[in-house]
Amino acid sequence: MSRVVYDDEATWLDHGRWEHNLRRTIKSKRGQQVLRDLRAALLALPAPRLIDGYMLAPSDPGCPDDVCLLGALARSQRVPLPVGVMHDSLREQPLDRWGLPPERWAIDETAEWASAAMGMSRTLAWALIEVNDENVWAWRTTETPEQRYRRVLGWVTERIEEDQ
Repeated sequence: MSRVVYDDEATWLDHGRWEHNLRRTIKSKRGQQVLRDLRAALLALPAPRLIDGYMLAPSDPGCPDDVCLLGALARSQRVPLPVGVMHDSLREQPLDRWGLPPERWAIDETAEWASAAMGMSRTLAWALIEVNDENVWAWRTTETPEQRYRRVLGWVTERIEEDQ
């Protein structure tokens, strides 16, 4: 499960529409180009690692090159990473009464920024954030940045249609 929260008031039909739009976006010419750019950005990273919760590692001198999926694409395209829309760290957030992280993690702002700065649809930006942070709900698990990298690279590669 990811940090993307589906609204309790949304219907299954709404969710189905979102999934349909995502599939259509991924198959589009622009969506395929974004996926190819993402694959190239991932393969160009200095270390095969992806972090969750942040676009880039927060002042960690031991891992200055650590980024999330959108951060990797932004760096490869030389797009400056904005300070105001970085993901919040779930590990630093208080839990609600059910022991879950709060519902707002600046995902809207991050998706809006990625859409405007890197020319992708908001739908695709949301999906990429969700894929990168897929195991965030299970942050007590042992998925390492290296395992996240392999999982996300596999997800991106599986969706690229080579005949375009």
